[in-house]
Amino acid sequence: MRLALASRRRRLSARSDSGRWRSDTSVPNETAIDPTGVSARCARASAFVEGVQDGAGLGAPDTNLRGTEGRLAIAAPYGSGVAGDAGAASVEMVVVPGATLWTVSQGAGIPVVLCHGGPGLSDNLAPLADMVADRARVHRFDQRGGGRSHSHGPFDVASFVGDLDALREHWGHARWVVGGHSWGANLALFYALAHPQRTLGVIYLAGTGLRWGWQPAARRRRLSRLTAAEQTELLALESQLAGGDPTVRERFVRLMWTTEFADRLRARILDTQPLYDFARNEEVFRAASEDYRAVLDRGVEAAVRTLNAPVLVIHGAQDTEPARARRVAELAPRARWVELPDAAHSPWLEQPSLVRHSLRAFLEEL
Repeated sequence: MRLALASRRRRLSARSDSGRWRSDTSVPNETAIDPTGVSARCARASAFVEGVQDGAGLGAPDTNLRGTEGRLAIAAPYGSGVAGDAGAASVEMVVVPGATLWTVSQGAGIPVVLCHGGPGLSDNLAPLADMVADRARVHRFDQRGGGRSHSHGPFDVASFVGDLDALREHWGHARWVVGGHSWGANLALFYALAHPQRTLGVIYLAGTGLRWGWQPAARRRRLSRLTAAEQTELLALESQLAGGDPTVRERFVRLMWTTEFADRLRARILDTQPLYDFARNEEVFRAASEDYRAVLDRGVEAAVRTLNAPVLVIHGAQDTEPARARRVAELAPRARWVELPDAAHSPWLEQPSLVRHSLRAFLEEL
């Protein structure tokens, strides 16, 4: 994937009025990463203006009137063509080049899109959307080839990024906040690097970092949360997955999902609320992972250093290798690092109050 970046972007200065995004010390372990050593406080209005100025020739906000499902809506300051309804969620199948995507939208306010993990899985971020739907127009979707969405490919990073921008255009947003979990966090980051002028901010939740190779360490740490008997059972089940027995797969997935939690007692929620409603599409997973690795191997660190949009990096202290995610916060010029205690890879289910606080504070300052 070619990461299209503005060739002439104003660099942030180290002055106290530089517009750097400040840290909110009311949340433990929350730090604004500042490579220059200078952390500045800025008003929301000036931060928004700076974001527009840094938008590589971005024009004035869209103030057109647009009809939405029979309603007439005035575009928000972010160029949104949908005012939204804070009390209702609407499901829509959206046709984009090469795919038909299942989507759901809710809330009213600043436009936000959330990208689920995977690749090849389906949306499971409704709890995150609910945390901010009173102040944001939140869009969720099943990525191409996963869940309720349909596609024959290609399943590469550029296509996933292209789907996001097609959705943005479909919903009439000039700029929006892109966020995601795990693989979806990196997808959101890739989008921001490709379309900085269309990005208000990035939410990087439990992302896996900027280099390939986290899988062995992740597997060891996750397996350590199982008993010896469960580890033996898991390995036996894994060897039987190719047989296609749904009972085998269900038990295997249940054990693996248990390891997503720092405290396995919290994993009891999986008895009534599975992490994902649909099985992973293995074709999508293999193809997307191959290209995903190629993108990371080519290197994205230099591009992240030039990203002017605010970035919120949230990571569980018990998730695999927090240093990988923290590297994103260290490189992005306007980043905030939030490390959540007693949380692993599903922090919105483990520390919902802290996640909610961090998300809402981030959106308030855009």
